[in-house]
Amino acid sequence: MPIWRRSSSVAEVLGEGGERVALLNLCANRPVVLRGPAAVIWSLIDGVRSEGDMLAKLREDYGTAAPPDLEVQLATFLRELAEQGLIGALVTEPAP
Repeated sequence: MPIWRRSSSVAEVLGEGGERVALLNLCANRPVVLRGPAAVIWSLIDGVRSEGDMLAKLREDYGTAAPPDLEVQLATFLRELAEQGLIGALVTEPAP
């Protein structure tokens, strides 16, 4: 699973309490606002945690409230952020 990092061309503004974050890829024209779980995931993208680490943290934090397809939702969301140029894969971990 990849380790994700934030793009160096992204500006961010955190809302009070970290519940919301506004992002702007300086190479694009449209800002992105992340709320709730999306903002939580953004906070986990640090260039150190792997996708698997993020998944484990989300499962720990949300417990039984986590959707059964959390792994698929996380992968899809990360791919969408990458397509918007907001994040990039730093390295790939070997499969277990």
